[in-house]
Amino acid sequence: MSCTCVGVPDKVKGEVLMCFVVPKASKERLEAELLELEKKLGKALVLSRIILVRDLPRTRNGKIMRRLIRNALLGKELGDTSSLENPQSLEEIKRAVKGS
Repeated sequence: MSCTCVGVPDKVKGEVLMCFVVPKASKERLEAELLELEKKLGKALVLSRIILVRDLPRTRNGKIMRRLIRNALLGKELGDTSSLENPQSLEEIKRAVKGS
């Protein structure tokens, strides 16, 4: 499983975590793993949303570009995307968030 979490503004808590996951296991197994992880993290780091996607935006070196995910979610200018290897992943994330 490949995943990343980004903080997004929330009216009540100030900021909440959204988790984007590229699943490699069944959905049921993935949910069980994430619930177990939440127990270990504690209440302060409970995930507000878990969104399944096919790919995450990465650099040519394989680093996940969380800055771009956050900016795309907040409708901000993306900034420098010259090192982005797979721009279609950002569009998929935007669609997934709107659809869920």
